[in-house]
Amino acid sequence: MWYFKAGKSYIKKYKNRSISIGIGIVLGIALIVGVGSLSFSAKEQNIKQTEYELGSHFVRYNDLNDNQVDDIENMKNDGTGDNPKDNIGKLGLITYYDSSTPESDDLTNIASVNRELLELQNTELVKGNFPKKANEVVIEKWVLDNLGVKPEIGQKITIDLYGRKKKESFVVSGILRDRVNAKSSGIMEIFLNRDLKKSNEKTDAYVRFKDDKNIVENIYKISEDLSIDDEGISVNRMLLDAMGQLEEIDYNLIYSAIAAAIVLAIVVYGVFNISIIQRISEYGLIRAIGGKLSDIVKLLLTELLLIWLVSLPIGVAVGYLVAVLLKKVSGNVFTEMAVELSTISVPIEIIGFASVVSLLIIVFIVVLLAWKIKRISPIDEIRGNIKTSVDKKRNHKMSRKRKNNSISYSKIIPIEIKMAMKNVLRNKSGFAITLISMCLGSVMFLASSFYSDLMEDQQKKLDEVSKVNTDFKISMIPTKPMYAGYSAKDIEDIRSINGVEDVGEIRNLYARMFLKENQILDKEYFKEENEWTYNKDVLAGLLVDCGNGDKILKSGVYGYNDTLLKKLDKHLAKGNVNLKEMNNEEVAIAMVPKNNGKHTVGVDIGDKLKVTFREDGISSEEYFKMTDTGGKYITKEFKIVGIVNELVDYSDYYVDDNSVNLVLSNKQFEKFSGYKNAQIVNIEMKDDANREKVAKQILTIANRTSGNVFADLTEERMTLAAMEENKQMFINAIIGILFLISIINIVNNIKYSMVSRRAEFGIIRAIGADNKMFRKIVLSEGLMYGLYSGVISVIVALIVCWGIYSPMAEFLISPKFLVNPSTFVGVFLMNVGLGALVSYLPFVEMRNISIVESIERTE
Repeated sequence: MWYFKAGKSYIKKYKNRSISIGIGIVLGIALIVGVGSLSFSAKEQNIKQTEYELGSHFVRYNDLNDNQVDDIENMKNDGTGDNPKDNIGKLGLITYYDSSTPESDDLTNIASVNRELLELQNTELVKGNFPKKANEVVIEKWVLDNLGVKPEIGQKITIDLYGRKKKESFVVSGILRDRVNAKSSGIMEIFLNRDLKKSNEKTDAYVRFKDDKNIVENIYKISEDLSIDDEGISVNRMLLDAMGQLEEIDYNLIYSAIAAAIVLAIVVYGVFNISIIQRISEYGLIRAIGGKLSDIVKLLLTELLLIWLVSLPIGVAVGYLVAVLLKKVSGNVFTEMAVELSTISVPIEIIGFASVVSLLIIVFIVVLLAWKIKRISPIDEIRGNIKTSVDKKRNHKMSRKRKNNSISYSKIIPIEIKMAMKNVLRNKSGFAITLISMCLGSVMFLASSFYSDLMEDQQKKLDEVSKVNTDFKISMIPTKPMYAGYSAKDIEDIRSINGVEDVGEIRNLYARMFLKENQILDKEYFKEENEWTYNKDVLAGLLVDCGNGDKILKSGVYGYNDTLLKKLDKHLAKGNVNLKEMNNEEVAIAMVPKNNGKHTVGVDIGDKLKVTFREDGISSEEYFKMTDTGGKYITKEFKIVGIVNELVDYSDYYVDDNSVNLVLSNKQFEKFSGYKNAQIVNIEMKDDANREKVAKQILTIANRTSGNVFADLTEERMTLAAMEENKQMFINAIIGILFLISIINIVNNIKYSMVSRRAEFGIIRAIGADNKMFRKIVLSEGLMYGLYSGVISVIVALIVCWGIYSPMAEFLISPKFLVNPSTFVGVFLMNVGLGALVSYLPFVEMRNISIVESIERTE
């Protein structure tokens, strides 16, 4: 065990080198633990946000018969084994009961549910009880407001039922917390107790498993047991995607591991490689007296392992503490919201992963250094000559070239800078390793900052096109004729409300678009869309073949006012929004859906698309299925001046956003259709407005129109904004860790590079360099390191940023490759500044040491 004692001795003897290696290991481990923990916490926050918006179920099995319902209930109640079906944690059941008649002013669906269905749809009772009698219901407050019923227990609601052809009364037994998804879409529902009110309708089953392992596999195994085909399975894809269940590999963890491995490898190897120069004669003596290369390997491995054992807990602690501190610094923005914020947690897997990665890197470095030592003869090692024969030949060839250039070289460059350049470039491999290590943190910081800015920009755009993109929304129920809606007087009265900042009006009609066969780019997409239950049963197909190579695509045509057209301009993938052109010419913006990042329909700027609709505005089932007769149709062709992949707002009815939709100006829409009323109105409130007062006045005006649905989305909007800020907070903390690593890396490498050559600097002082000249030499070296690393970092980071952006661009909303110049300039100046500052500190230390002592000291 001599190498154990020797390893400890080397650590004590070469303190600066040991500390530098330890810092490198701590940085790598802290990177994995800090970034891994923050990424894990950000992922948890993203899951919470998705569950808030879309519910916490993993899958919905559609249209189950009574036997299938009994089977899946038995799976949940009796499951005790390892079979996936025994893993059902929550089972929500919902059975359609009936709905109000199409002629009703309030389109309301009634469904029978169990309690777990409400939990899976992210709602709960805020007042009252779950129904205990057959005629009792639970209902959301916003639905009660639209029905004109006080939000109190015991209130009676009478609905004219469409299927049962009679009126039926229900008693409110409980009030539910509003569901953001239903509320933002204007879908009003009333819930009965499924166990008390049976029906012969099919049942949908919402399932969440007890754990989150093998979710997709479990979904399809249960579907096989219940004999459910693929059409009957609706996976909550956004939730599973947020949980990382749709990808077999966690790429974020892999990227973090690769980055940490590179940090560890380059920093530790760079510092340890420099120490080899100082200790090479000692290794030569070991081999000369009979020691084997394996003995040196054991010595190297022992030394690094001892440093690793000390650095591991420090790295874990530093990673966690820095993550917590940075989270607090970048957070602290939620003083008014009662939102549960994610805390930072460190999964044991992250610590184990950091330990294994760092240990493997150490083993790799030892093998690399051993291979290098093996190439040098023991005699050369004792003499301190580490150049291999290849190095000698190469240096000999270069020597004459240096001599030839030395005269002119020295005339241009001051002697201090010339000496600094020769000192730095004398060991090119060491210089390169030091630069790579210095650049690594800067590149990671710049790349992560670019990615964060890109994602933040995309999140803002997603918020602008989400269903929760306004404070208040009024909309017409879909069974009303297309000409029905809010009049110009209604809109003007809403604008005049004290506290209203802006109003966006949307007109809408259900149209048909004429296309050629070759314009359908993704036939598989439309084949799948046509097989969906709604498109198949209600529309008789989203895309219809008319023969002769012609196609009819069910589509929507929207009219936007200038306010919304300006918002849409930011989301253009091609073209531009010219308000004068949009208002005065027969032009349109096309919303073209994408599938796997590719457009499904071939539409380009300058193309003309022809649409038609029924003049009387009747939106009957026959019209949807194209079986109506006797109606008069209006057909028009519009020139496309812009293409988007998302709309600021649209109707959830008819084709939703799954088809090509056209956006006209309200002026052109009215000219084309003759319809003057708005079907959807988005209202923005001033920050200092009284929300309840504004909401009450809007509702009063909206209720003038039959078929109105009102939604106050202010609370949901604030909650989602808080969740997004919390998620961004974790990302900012990750960037902060990378920034700190970048600084520490630069400081660590430059300082050790200077300190390790203390003897060389002693010789420079011995041959006549005074403190002024010595300071210039040292500062010149530091500036060289800073300039080189700054330039290389910026260039490499730009390449990496483009590598990040390029494959993502087709999946983003109106993407643009934009880097923040101030961030790049700041990183360049930071490299230069730290280079000068960190090199000055060793100068202050070395100038106070005698020349003889400097030459004799090994560090």
